[in-house]
Amino acid sequence: MDFNGTGLVITGWTTDADSYIKVTAPVGERHLGIEGGGVEIINGGASIIAITIQEEYTRVEWLEIQGANISRGIYGNKSGTTDIRLTNLLMHNIAGDAIFQGSDAATVQMFNNIIYETTSNGMDIDNGTLFIYNCTVHNTSFATIRVDGGTVTAKNTIAMDSGGGEDDFRGTYTAASTNNYCSDTSCPDNSGGNPSYESKASTDVDFTDPGNDYHLLSTSDAIDVGADLGTDANIDIDARDRDTEGDTWDIGADEYVAAGGDDVYSGRGIGRGIGRGIGR
Repeated sequence: MDFNGTGLVITGWTTDADSYIKVTAPVGERHLGIEGGGVEIINGGASIIAITIQEEYTRVEWLEIQGANISRGIYGNKSGTTDIRLTNLLMHNIAGDAIFQGSDAATVQMFNNIIYETTSNGMDIDNGTLFIYNCTVHNTSFATIRVDGGTVTAKNTIAMDSGGGEDDFRGTYTAASTNNYCSDTSCPDNSGGNPSYESKASTDVDFTDPGNDYHLLSTSDAIDVGADLGTDANIDIDARDRDTEGDTWDIGADEYVAAGGDDVYSGRGIGRGIGRGIGR
């Protein structure tokens, strides 16, 4: 889907908890964590913000957003007691922040997103109440996650390899934050002693192919060390329901399943089946 110089602005709707806006990809056309595997937003025209949210009760999910002509992937610009959900997104190679939550005091859930190789921050948060659960953010030019304001809770999130001398988890996070994973010592943790995993290398988390495929390999030490969040962030990047399946939660957007497990694959053919089956 080429936006060709014109971004999507979500505005002018009357919404509530039962009548919400959903921007999504149909089942069978979802990326499942693999570039080019589903509905993709690119921009062949002048630089744009891909999606601007100016309405309460808006959900954006299962899209791949990528490309140098996108200055921001998603810009949150709505104040009030909102219910904005950004879930199961694949965002990469963006010429700016993948997600920017502006000065408006929104309530935003960011669950099971994969973000990598942006030329600014992965997530940049100025205000609002935000919940960042089971996300994977890697190799950004500045902070993987930057918090300059608001109330932000991070759980089960991988944020690694920030650039520009920035922390992986820059800023202040709530005491409820727990079971996070980073390449420096900035992981937010729970004062009650729930663990975070600091000073890790990419070889510790062991992604399948950093820069392309952020599924976990069987050797990853992010496996089975996440907090059980119940029905929050339970649908992983392969559409596996961690809660229903009774999984011991992993950290990051992918829930690793050993060979022979009942996983959901991306449909990329025999090579992908081997990679997520026998190879895992």
